[in-house]
Amino acid sequence: MRKILMMNLLVLLGASTGCLMDISSSSTVSGRSLPNEEMDQVMEGQTTRAWLVEHLGEPCETRTLDNGLTELVYRQELVLRENFGVIFLINAHKTTTTTQETIFQLKDDVVIHFFRRAVIQNCEA
Repeated sequence: MRKILMMNLLVLLGASTGCLMDISSSSTVSGRSLPNEEMDQVMEGQTTRAWLVEHLGEPCETRTLDNGLTELVYRQELVLRENFGVIFLINAHKTTTTTQETIFQLKDDVVIHFFRRAVIQNCEA
């Protein structure tokens, strides 16, 4: 009983001094996800640029490499923001940004190689 009374007293004291606790999170997604079912249909040496655009949409970026290959880059970004609490008007949060890229390398408009990579960035404040 004494512990309960002390906990209530601490909560009341904290609330009266402007001390609040809050834990929440939010996320946003931008770009286009490429489902595994579509990726499984891509065949190196056979799949054409036209097929990629028809089934996956326009790429986020197209670049030409020094060796003459063309890269089509499809990108999806997920931003997760977590708020850990507000104590005496101090807001602590962490933001994690995960960018997943699927890159198709083409020669003469035919896929010769493709791969996925993810870049994760953390920011705490």
